Amino acid sequence: MSQILDRQIQRVLAPLVAGTNWGQKFVAERVLRIMNAYGEEFTWEKQGNEGLIDRGNQAKRSLNAPSNSVDPPENATATGKLTEYSLNSPIDLRLINAARVQDQIRSGIAPADGLSAVERLQLGRARMLQHNIQILKEKVVAGLVFGSGNFASGFTASDVGFGASGIIGKVLTAKRKVRQAFGFSPDVLVFGELAWLKLLENTDILDRIKYGGSNQDPA
Repeated sequence: MSQILDRQIQRVLAPLVAGTNWGQKFVAERVLRIMNAYGEEFTWEKQGNEGLIDRGNQAKRSLNAPSNSVDPPENATATGKLTEYSLNSPIDLRLINAARVQDQIRSGIAPADGLSAVERLQLGRARMLQHNIQILKEKVVAGLVFGSGNFASGFTASDVGFGASGIIGKVLTAKRKVRQAFGFSPDVLVFGELAWLKLLENTDILDRIKYGGSNQDPA
């Protein structure tokens, strides 16, 4: 009986240990939203600011008069192709048999996570493969977002001091510049890790959050 109880300890710890290193937060899908595709090769519209033309008096309508007609904007289109990512991680039959033996020994004792030893073995491999693919996706998106060649020449800057004073004003100025050019304000702000670490110690940022904080009026 004591041997069974010893194995129970492993049963309780196993799901905790298996879950320790998982849960890494990836930002790729939050920065570039997932888009549904209808086939291996697909076409989509590239949205622009063509619909933001100031129509002036065209929008005014006199009593009993018809509405003025305007042509809809013609957005450009682009064509893309899907890329499949696939990885495989074989599990030795001896490991599977060993996991089955564990399930037989624990017969009648439900695992804490509801998974059998075999299922937990398979889940661990699946998590590893998923993690690898997420890292690949993260690198692709980072190359797009932080590649200066992917943006209009007038909207890039180099040697920005994220640890220096005045960074808040620089960000707001850049945001206003985009809004003036395209009619829309940026709704996503992405920092690289090194820039983010410098921002966390920037005195301008700290001054915005460390004074006058209370439950009724938080900083």
